[in-house]
This record gives sequence, structure tokens and C-alpha cells, in this order.
Amino acid sequence: MPESLRDVIEDIQRKLRTNAYQNEEHVRLSLVARVVQALGWDIWNPGEVFTEFQVVPDEDRTKVDMALFAVTTYPAVFIEIKAVGKMEANLPSIEGQVRDYTRNITTPFAIITDGKLWRFYYVKGDGSFGQKLFDSVDLSKIDTFYAEKVFESYLSKVEVRSGNAENEAKKKLNVTQIYLEMANCFPSAEARTRREPYPTLPDAIISEMSSKGYSFTTQEAVKFIRSREEKSATTPPAPQPPRTNNTVESNVLQEPLPLRQGLRLEERMRRELGLTETHNHVPGVQNYQGRTPVSFQFKNSEYPVNSWINLLIQVAIIIQRDHPNDFHKCESLGSGTYKYFSKDINEVQKPQKVGTTGYYVHTYIGSEEIVRRARKLIAQFGHNPNDLEIRIAGSDNN
Repeated sequence: MPESLRDVIEDIQRKLRTNAYQNEEHVRLSLVARVVQALGWDIWNPGEVFTEFQVVPDEDRTKVDMALFAVTTYPAVFIEIKAVGKMEANLPSIEGQVRDYTRNITTPFAIITDGKLWRFYYVKGDGSFGQKLFDSVDLSKIDTFYAEKVFESYLSKVEVRSGNAENEAKKKLNVTQIYLEMANCFPSAEARTRREPYPTLPDAIISEMSSKGYSFTTQEAVKFIRSREEKSATTPPAPQPPRTNNTVESNVLQEPLPLRQGLRLEERMRRELGLTETHNHVPGVQNYQGRTPVSFQFKNSEYPVNSWINLLIQVAIIIQRDHPNDFHKCESLGSGTYKYFSKDINEVQKPQKVGTTGYYVHTYIGSEEIVRRARKLIAQFGHNPNDLEIRIAGSDNN
């Protein structure tokens, strides 16, 4: 039975943590080819997955590590492969190398990867080669669900052949370039919020971008602020100096000095805009990406689980057991196209039954989102969401 892309990604993440890929050939054969195959490409057909592809046979001997042919005559994707950890330090020269490949044959896509880091370029975009980067994935850090989405959107055979991948890449590149411009103007926008008439940060961003010829809505500015907060949330905090005998204990807010002037900028804006939902992690575990739960504790009982989806289902079953007459409240969770829970199988994506409750749960989400939804479900029924404690395989947390 063919491996699912999600299973492939999760197994690769485990192997990356144990340094299983020792050289470039390991990455090409045991990692990249495996991902490509899970995305629908026939790795056993050299006419479709062409390794060591010579770009201009009559002129030089330079070869692309892997070329993917969506049609029989013309490559759609060039993939340049390096050993794990051998890409970032040499990225400018590698980008120059791939740029030269694409000068002779302009494929829509080029990918540079060391197996852990994947950089996606839309070759037909404007600017220097580095400016054509429209997305990137770090399998050692990113959630499996997001990685799966990126791979399927831009590298699956079906999406590449149909032209959908190229259309989406154009849109993403445009958004990426605009967001870079927003990031450049962010300091001056933040400074505006400290001067009269003291605009909110979204309004200040809109003003700054308007001066550069861009038109933005408040929702788009808020989305940008959220993305900055999500990125900063994944960055480990700077180590704090040790306490000394001279440390004064008090009930005054004890925060690192840079925060004494106020909450972190993005968090302050989230509160102003009513976006104060927090994201709690297991103590001692920085994130859940690429990890496996073995059990969880709730209301003084421990329950074994074998996957994140199993954890979400078990939490729902417990809540239904304890609140049989009110469990319909779960249907109010979620917004947009798909609900978190529903008795209508068509209202959730990748539905799975919640025991014998008659409900289905939406499972097309990653580990981080599963934990967030489990906590929201618990809170919906009057419990403290932090009463959910998760034990991760290979960790000491309980």
C-alpha cells in the first residue's frame, strides 16, 4: 500500500532528529525521491523523474540533481539537492548555480533542499533569483500539516500538470513580496503608534504602505501582525540572567526588562483587536511538531493515545460522557467552511467518528491545531483548558 504524504513527512522528521541522512545521496534517494513519489510522480520512470539531468548537453556538463517532467518534452521542476546542513551557508552560490540552469531552460519551479530545508522558487517571477523565493519549509520545525499543504500545492504531479501550482505560486510570490515590503515598513509604522493621533498598528501599517503605492484593508494588516506573532512565538526566548540574593520579590509584574514598557507589540495589538487567544504548550516541550503523544491527563485521570487525532477524539468522548445533554455546544466551535464537530459528515474535512456520540470531527489539521482545538473544546464546557496535560514520547513531562 502506498505511503501517505503525511506518513512520509512524519517519518522523515523522526529520521532527521536522529541524523539518519549522512550524505547527499541519502537525501536524494531516501528522502527527496520518497517525497516526490508520495506526491504522485513515477520515480521509476526516467522520463518523468530524471536524475542528473543535463541542461545543455552540447555546451557543458552541468547537471541538475533531479528534473520532474509533467509532460514528456519539457521539465516543470528542477530540484537541487545538498547534504543535510550543507545548504544555508552556501545558499548564494547554490542560488547562482540554479539560476544558471534556468537561464537555459526556464522551468516554472526550482527547489533547493538539503532534505530538512526546502526553498521554493517561481522562476518566471521578477527580480533576482533570490527574490523569486515564494515559500519555504523547515521539516525540523514546521507542523506536518503545513508542510503537507505546501508540498501538495506546489509539488504534486496533479497540481503541477494542471497549472494550478504555477497559478498559486504567482499569487504567493506577489503576497510574499508585499509582506517583505510590510516588514520593511513595520518599524516606522510602530513608531507612528507612539505619536499623535496615536493610530492603531493596523492603521499605521496601512498608511505606511499607502505611501509606497499599496492598498490594504484592516483585515490584511491584522493578518500580517498575526503572522509576525506566530513566527516570534516559535523563537526560543533569550536566556535570562540568574537570580541573585539581591533580587527583590514583589507582586509587581516580573517580566524581562524589554517587556516592562508594555506587552510584546503583537500581543498588545491582539488584545486591542480582541484576538487574545493563547496557545499553551506542554511544559518542557517547545512544540508538538513531529512528536508523538503517548497519553494525556485530564481531571486526575490518565488516558493512553497513539496519535494526535486519537487524542482529540478521546477528549471529545470524555466531554460528551460528562456533558451528555449539552454536547451539542461543540457545534458552535469553528467558523468558515468547516466546523470542528458535526453530525453532518459533509460539514467536516477528513471526518472521523467520535465514538458512539453520533458526531464527526474535522481531522485535516496538524498537531498544534489539534491541541488548540482540544483545549477550546474543554473550555467550552466550563473546564480549565490548562487541565489538559499531554505526555510526549521520549520526553520526561507528565
